[in-house]
Amino acid sequence: GTISWWLGKKTDESSSHKWTAYVRGPRGEDMSYFFSKVVYHLHQSFDEPIREVASYPFELSESGWGEFDMMIRLVFRDPSQAPLDIMHHLKLYPTDGSQMAIGQAVVSEFYDEIVIEQPSESMYQLVANAPELPIPSNPLSEHYTALNEEEDLRRIMAAQNFVTAEIERALRDLYALEGSLDQDDPEFPPPVERDPARET
Repeated sequence: GTISWWLGKKTDESSSHKWTAYVRGPRGEDMSYFFSKVVYHLHQSFDEPIREVASYPFELSESGWGEFDMMIRLVFRDPSQAPLDIMHHLKLYPTDGSQMAIGQAVVSEFYDEIVIEQPSESMYQLVANAPELPIPSNPLSEHYTALNEEEDLRRIMAAQNFVTAEIERALRDLYALEGSLDQDDPEFPPPVERDPARET
């Protein structure tokens, strides 16, 4: 994820924001049990655009004025496991229509699960014997997005139900336009009762 702060109108335009990029566990766990280092590939306009961070909390802090996509390479502690590259967009400006304010954090996080197909024996053992990872204190944690799997699942199901209902409505409209509306046809989709509470 990334967290950025606007520094105000009096700052140099080329350094209007400060920001921090990081890699963390779902609850802020120390991921150094799995990763030996994180390599950040910044925009080419930065001095030394490739930066390595080899210890928790795997944070990189910089300042600048523009948003960009950065590649983040996760290097596993097991050298037999190939590194994992992910892309992340650095956000500097609010996307909810609010005005920028000094001290207001703009957070951009996404949660992803790593699936390792056919891991080496050493990588398998590393994962199978993983202890409960510590959650160290971190001043950025007050800005972290809370992971709520039940809420995420509810939203996914609501979106799926909404899309299904819209597709079926569009099919019924299409059949009606073509003049071939036959509700006894087994191919005709039955009406779906829409639950507004599940679509919000």
